[in-house]
Amino acid sequence: MAEDNVAVLIDFENVGNQDHMRALMDELSGIGRITVKRAFGDWHKENKENQQQLQSLGIELIHHSQTTSGKNASDIRMTAEAINLLHTSPVQIGTFVIASCDSDFFPLVTILRSYGKSVYVAGRKDTTTDVLVNSCDRFIDLTDLVRNTDSQGVVRNETAVQATSPTSEGVTNSSATPRDSKASSLTKIESETRRLVIRAIQSARDNEGNVKGARLHETILRIDPSFNFREHGRESLSGFLDGIPEVRVKRPNGPGDITVNIAQNR
Repeated sequence: MAEDNVAVLIDFENVGNQDHMRALMDELSGIGRITVKRAFGDWHKENKENQQQLQSLGIELIHHSQTTSGKNASDIRMTAEAINLLHTSPVQIGTFVIASCDSDFFPLVTILRSYGKSVYVAGRKDTTTDVLVNSCDRFIDLTDLVRNTDSQGVVRNETAVQATSPTSEGVTNSSATPRDSKASSLTKIESETRRLVIRAIQSARDNEGNVKGARLHETILRIDPSFNFREHGRESLSGFLDGIPEVRVKRPNGPGDITVNIAQNR
């Protein structure tokens, strides 16, 4: 099955928040290949740190000067960009993501959907009008997204980690093992890399919390294209995942892909 191409258009003056944008990019990495990532705003007024952080996520900054008081000049530019992508994009865009709480984007959402496109709206639920929420295929509450990401982050209780060990199938249990088994892996696989894996699992997992190894690897690379498990001294993805205490790996009895989920806290 062909991979869906995704275009993300961000009304930054309306939903501008670095935590929101990072969580949104993680969430979307599980639905397809993000071929367009653009944030619209008057970048002469936005601080450099915000701009640098957006660019670190691979988001292109589209400048539009504020010429009329009380009006968001980016709205028209962003709408025009979406219509342009709809008709002239060199790759077929299957999903459009409109990051804004502004009900003025309601006509754009309906137009895109009339062309058979899936349309996601990402905004803050408490400030996004019902007409925009109900017009799209899926609404992503940015506030809730960040809250869930924070609450399901990397486990930091290393004492508990030392009491777990991988079984022959790579599933952690509570039997005691030498302290250098999982504990030593903490020095080999840095916490930032471990957080990357957790973020990818959260983005790609199914309703039961599981994700296949190939899909997980693909999602990790969407979040961080520079990822390479061999840099951590592992010859396989499953071996790399075995070194992460927060992750549980289950191998099939015969040929097939591994199944990965987040280990429950003990």
